Amino acid sequence: MNARSDADETPDAKRGRHAAPEPTIGEGDPPDRLSAEPKSRGAIAIAQVVGNVIVSIFADDSRRWRLPLFCVVIALVTTALLRNPGGPEDQFVGIYVLMGIALPATVLRALALVGSERGRVSITVVSLICVMAAFVWTEYLRVHGEVDVTGRVEVAHAMSVPDGGRVDIKVVGVPDRTHLRLTLAVRDADERAQACVPQTRLDLVLTGPGRPVAVDGIPGGTAVDLALGGSRSTVEATVTVHTDPGCAMNVSVTTAILHD
Repeated sequence: MNARSDADETPDAKRGRHAAPEPTIGEGDPPDRLSAEPKSRGAIAIAQVVGNVIVSIFADDSRRWRLPLFCVVIALVTTALLRNPGGPEDQFVGIYVLMGIALPATVLRALALVGSERGRVSITVVSLICVMAAFVWTEYLRVHGEVDVTGRVEVAHAMSVPDGGRVDIKVVGVPDRTHLRLTLAVRDADERAQACVPQTRLDLVLTGPGRPVAVDGIPGGTAVDLALGGSRSTVEATVTVHTDPGCAMNVSVTTAILHD
């Protein structure tokens, strides 16, 4: 008798005889699906890794994130301070407040001085939001903030100006802004012989390229906002002095601020 009974077969032989054939291309799923499955599994794995990193940053399970976060906050604060565009200090108050919140918060986080996990997560979020807001605000002011150009002002024919006399003002090498705020000062040329400041008024006309802008009857010490009407590399203006007959006045520019 040549045939072997089922009892004589080994367990491995039985499993091989009853096992379903493995699917091959053309018998089961199409090739596109077979090739897409490893890619989808890889994308899911990457997403899980990124999610775990984010969770480990905001949770305190891993202490190794304390120093990197501290370094990030310090680096952004330092960069914002170095890239400070200058100008009137009052426009930077909000930035300094945000930095003042972010720095102590990140120090508390780095030294693990906050006990609860919720507190650690909150203080991390606050420090990152504040320092990023301060950095973005600084970059915004570099493009649209106020710029003090008083040191670039050139004034001609400004001494002992009689009634009807003209003073020429020029601001050279101005940044790209849309408005110029000028503050003009008026003094008596001879304070021992006259007192004509209260009666003196100034007419200012913005000249050069673009639409002329005129402001009349300006008292000394009053800020005037001039729309530049486009980008200018040089701003030119003429000031006409109106004062009592016989008076001579000295005219100067106290401040010149460019802004949007």
